[in-house]
Amino acid sequence: MGRRRLTGAGRAGGSAGRVAAVPVTGSAPAARAGAGAWYDGAMNDELHAKAVDTFIEAANTADPERRATLLGRALTDDVVFWGPLGRGVGRKAVEDFITEVVQRHPSGSCLMVRTTRVDAPDEWARYGWRYESAAGEPLLSGMDIVHVAAAGDIDEIVVFAGPLT
Repeated sequence: MGRRRLTGAGRAGGSAGRVAAVPVTGSAPAARAGAGAWYDGAMNDELHAKAVDTFIEAANTADPERRATLLGRALTDDVVFWGPLGRGVGRKAVEDFITEVVQRHPSGSCLMVRTTRVDAPDEWARYGWRYESAAGEPLLSGMDIVHVAAAGDIDEIVVFAGPLT
């Protein structure tokens, strides 16, 4: 898909409610925020979705070696991770968070599930997620914002967990 000019229809503030309603498998990117900007939407969405899905697969993997391999594919060495417990730098910080918080949840074996498509207007992307029990019960949901480097690896993750009230 070629480059396209954005219109004002998808400006920030008016599109937030529609994002979660778009299925993960949706093929056409919605209008993006930033009237007048140019981007290659389909390519960004696919590149970013690959990195995000690899990161989520790593979060769901119990095998430490497999998790490290997946994180090596999804994240830069010096990734900055802004999580619910504070800021961490490097793949090891992300791996430790996954091991200590995600994999050792009191509810037992849980899964991280992407609930929206990856919306990537440029090098930044956002996506919705849900953390659920093995029975599929939602335990927590939120939205992550990630920055993807030119090589396609995530170099910054900002986690927003829980609803805004």
